[in-house]
This record gives sequence, C-alpha cells and structure tokens, in this order.
Amino acid sequence: MLRRQKILPAFPYIFPLRRKAGTIAGPPKTYQYGKLDPSKDEIRLLRILPKSHTGWSSNHLECSLFVASLAARPQYSALSYTWGDATGVVEISLDGYSFNVRQNLCDALHQLQHPFETQTYWIDAICINQDDTQERSKQVYKMKAIYSQACEVVIWLGDHNPATHLGFELAEQLYSHISDAPIVRGLLLNPENLLGLLAFNRLMWRDYWNRVWVIQEAHFAQSGHLTVRCGAHSIAWSRLQRIQESLASEHLTVLNYLANAQDDPLNAAVLLLAATEGIKTMEVPKMDKGKDESPPLYALLAKFWQKNATDPRDKIYALVGLSTAQNDSRFVIDYSKSVQEVFTDTVKYIVKSSNTLEVICSMPQGVNPYGLPSWVPDWTVPALKYGAPAAAYVLPTSKFQGTYTAADKSVAEIECLHDKILLVLGFCIDKIRYVGSANNISAFDDLAVGIPAILDWFKLYRHHQPEDLKTTTSYGDFVKTIILDRYFIGLKASDINMAEDIEREKTAKSMRAAIALGLLAERYCPGEVPPDLTRLSEGYHLSTSRPPFDDHAIPEAFATGTFSSICRLTACRRFFVTASNHFGIVPEAAEPGDLICILLGCALPVVLRPVNGHYILLGEAYVHGYMYGKGMKELEQGKFELETFEIH
Repeated sequence: MLRRQKILPAFPYIFPLRRKAGTIAGPPKTYQYGKLDPSKDEIRLLRILPKSHTGWSSNHLECSLFVASLAARPQYSALSYTWGDATGVVEISLDGYSFNVRQNLCDALHQLQHPFETQTYWIDAICINQDDTQERSKQVYKMKAIYSQACEVVIWLGDHNPATHLGFELAEQLYSHISDAPIVRGLLLNPENLLGLLAFNRLMWRDYWNRVWVIQEAHFAQSGHLTVRCGAHSIAWSRLQRIQESLASEHLTVLNYLANAQDDPLNAAVLLLAATEGIKTMEVPKMDKGKDESPPLYALLAKFWQKNATDPRDKIYALVGLSTAQNDSRFVIDYSKSVQEVFTDTVKYIVKSSNTLEVICSMPQGVNPYGLPSWVPDWTVPALKYGAPAAAYVLPTSKFQGTYTAADKSVAEIECLHDKILLVLGFCIDKIRYVGSANNISAFDDLAVGIPAILDWFKLYRHHQPEDLKTTTSYGDFVKTIILDRYFIGLKASDINMAEDIEREKTAKSMRAAIALGLLAERYCPGEVPPDLTRLSEGYHLSTSRPPFDDHAIPEAFATGTFSSICRLTACRRFFVTASNHFGIVPEAAEPGDLICILLGCALPVVLRPVNGHYILLGEAYVHGYMYGKGMKELEQGKFELETFEIH
C-alpha cells in the first residue's frame, strides 16, 4: 500500500529542501547567485521575512532574493549604510542557504524587519554578486535609477547606544520650534539638554557621513522619501537638514557654551563642526545656479576626495553617477581593472574631456602603494599625513575670477605612452635654489610645530629679498603666499573686482597676520624672532578679552585661528626661493635643483625633478606673482620657450 506523501508549500526560502546525509550532489551550503540579464534592466531585490515567520524569540534572519526589472517600476525601499568592520561577520538565511553579512548590516536588517509583513529592499552587499566583477561594473551604472525609483531610502547610521535617544529627543524639540530662533537658542543652551546636544553631535560624527557611496545614494533619493535611522530611532532627512541649518546659525554661541561646559573643548568643537556640516559635506556642487547640470568628474573628486571607500576604486566609481562621465562612452566602469589602471584611466579621461591638466597635481604625493606614475594622483592619501591638495582650493565649479589660472586659457597638449609616460608641453620658469623647513604638523592646530616652520620661512624670505623691496608691503606679500592667496576657499585674496574699502581691509588683515606671527613666534620660538618682525609687532599684544579691543590688541582667537588655518593649508609643504628670487610654497619633497614649470592647460605651476633624461612630478607649486597668467605673457614676449616634458 502506497503511503501518501506530504506536499510541501512552494516556498523554498521558507522551507528549504535538504538532502539526507550520504545522498549524491546535495545543494551547496552557501547561496549561489544566478545571472542577471542586462538587456532586461534587471536587478535583485531582497525580501526580509517578518518576525511572525521566523519566530518571536528567534534572533535568526530569513530572507529571499528575487529578480525584477527596473523598467517594470517594482515597489521597494533602498538602504544607504556603511559596510563596517570586515571582521564582524554574521550568518543569515538567504533562500534557505547560508549567507554572511557584516555586523552593521545585520543590525540594520533586524531593525528593518517588520513584525507581520515582508519588507522589500535593495541592499548592495546582498543584491549584487560582489564576487562577479562584470556584474558589479554593470550594476554600478544602475545606482542612480535604483535610488531615484525607491519608494523610500533609509539611511542607517548604525546601532544605537545608551545616549542615542537623547539626541533624537532634542532633535524633535528643536524641529518643533525651528522657526523661533530664541526658543531654539534656549533649547541648545539649556544645561538639561547638554547630554542630548552631545549625543546629537556624535550622531553626525558617525562613519556614515565619511563614506563616498552615500553621496549619490542620498542625492538621488526622492524628495521627502529619505529617512535617517539609528537603532530604533528615526528622523526625516528634511527635518535633519533644517536642524543643522539652525545649529549652524548658532554655531559660535553653542561653541562657547560647550567650551565652558566640557572638560575637552577641542573635542566639543570638532563634534559641533560635524553636527553643523554633516549634510553640507554631501552636497553635490552645481555648475550654475538655477541649472540642473551634472558637474564634471574632476569637480566631484576635488570636493569629495576625503570621503572613504572600502575599495579604492570606489573613490572614483562612487562619483561617476553624479557626473557628466555617467553618460560619456569614454569612461567605463570596470572592476576587473586594478587600482593603478582605474586611477590612470581616470586621469586620462579627465584631461581629454576637459583639456586641462590640473588633475595631475590634484593630490599630494604619498607612499604610492599602487605603483602609480608620478602624474597619476592617489586619491586615497590621508590629508593630515601628506597635506591637503592645493587643487582643492581651485574649485573647478567656481565661477569666481579668483581661481588660479597660471596657464591662462591654454589647452593641455599631451600624449600618453604605455599608460606610464606622459608627454606634455610647457616651459620652465626657474630652478629652486633654497628651501625652508617642512611644516610637519601632527594635527591641523599644532602651532608648536607649525609656527617654527613658518618663522623659518619668513627668515628665508627676508634674507633673499632685495633691500629696496624690504618695505611694509612685503609683509603682505609673504602673508599672501603662506595663505596661497586665499582669504576664503575659492576666493582670491585680491584683484577680483573688490570694492576699495574691502581691498584695504584685506591688506589690513595681512598686516595683522604678520603682527600676529611676530607675537606667536615670541611664544613658541623665544629668542629666535628676527629683529624686523620684532619691530613690526612691538607694542602689540595678544588679547583674550572680549571686544572692544584697544588699538594695540591682537585677539588671541584671530591669531591662533589664522595660523591654524595656515598650518592646515601648508601641511607637508615648505617655502622656496629660486635662483631669480621668485618665492612660494612647494611640497615637502622638493629640493634645490628641482624645476618650477608651467604646463599648458594646468591652472597651477608644478614642480618637476630631472631624473636620467626624464622628469618626476612632485606636485603643485604656489609661486607668488605667477598664479594668474604672468608666465604665459612672458612666454609670448619670448622670455621662455616651450618644450616637451617626459614625465614618468
């Protein structure tokens, strides 16, 4: 007599069929991806099964993947998050098979899991076969569509901590009075809200805000459909924006309050800066106000170079969807290529698509772990260790007249040989004869290291200056040089059609900065201050009192703030003087004998080192007097001759 077999429901991800031990060709223990059909615009979507299915007491996650076509406009949400620590791996069930995810994603999945309803999400670590380089390359191109078509984009900051709820509670209070500045100020300065304020600041200091991928994920999300979550707590992105704007308007007031309320005022200041700038650091620059134009890839690299990525290639690829490169057949996303190939191809693309060359000196030289030619920047170098790139202050999207134009309107003329050698047309201005000490600060506000270096530069500058030029004006020239002629990022310190009274104010600030240098030098380098700087600052003093100041007071905040900024600008750089007494700022690797050159199509002068018949690029140079086209005029006058530089 035949025994009736039990019929199993057709839900293999709910009741996976398992073979008995000893049977032949059992199913794999880990999940195996099928292929996607590019012609059908296919993606995978993840179903997160509800608690009612997995069991209320169970901590195990059961999920299922299915294929959908973006053209069919499927209903789903998308997750924006950081991958997190690779060592913390957790096993979940995917269609009945074992699948490993990192702890941060596992925490997110638990929070996204609904008690009774299946949730559908697109999550890159699961929905893309990360082991298939061809699939990864194709799916990256779909990121814009994936996030813009999502019903909701959830930003996951990570799991909560014991103080997280205080930050969210304060945020809700602030938003409920967001249009009433006095009430907002009162809430921020209320001692009972101090822990909440610190908790909110720490939320904006989380790793999420430093990840490069999240820029486009948040940018392409539908307006009003973006939610920020931390553990079980959430807030609408639009509300968070308004709160940050309000906090920014009260920045100085809150900063003074925190400085007095905290044992570590510097840490409080850093956290507050993150709280006021977090979302702003993710804003995509616009080419022209009022126009919906994508910026060029280089503009995005110049702004977001400090954002992090697990895969170095994603420092580039994560920005492509936001740029004009997205629809440019000359740029191809290809994960089968090495980091060296991707970075090199990116430089070649930017030069050819823009006819400019400043990208080659857009990053400081680091340890070069990827074997890059000297003309290919390494977008992974840390700013503090190797210095911030001067090219970041050119701001390619800026329409101000103050951006550097060393090569005027010339077009880059290059030839690339074997992806290793760059042939470029340009001319040599002069040869470096003297260099000052390197500004090797360990922190951006490390004045104990920065001031001695800057004082050494001042001595070098004055020593090689002709006697007839040692006037009061020359102090301003020195200050203009060490701030790279930038009173504000992207704005020239002079000659940009400013009103005369504003220009006079800039000159006055230069003199105040020179006086401040003398006073700070007496503090950090007693007995080493040259007589002319001592005479300049004689009679002045640093003041910690509040305004109004007497005529001979230099506010301590102005002095330390100004030179902290200068230390940041000139980190890992040094002062130089050429054989013809030109002067400026160069990378710390520069030595006597290196050449100061202008390359056609490059907004900044560069430092080249002759090596066995070719050249090595050391980086950009700030050359006083040669940042705005003077060299090109002298080229036309016959002072210089064009030549081809072979850069390895």
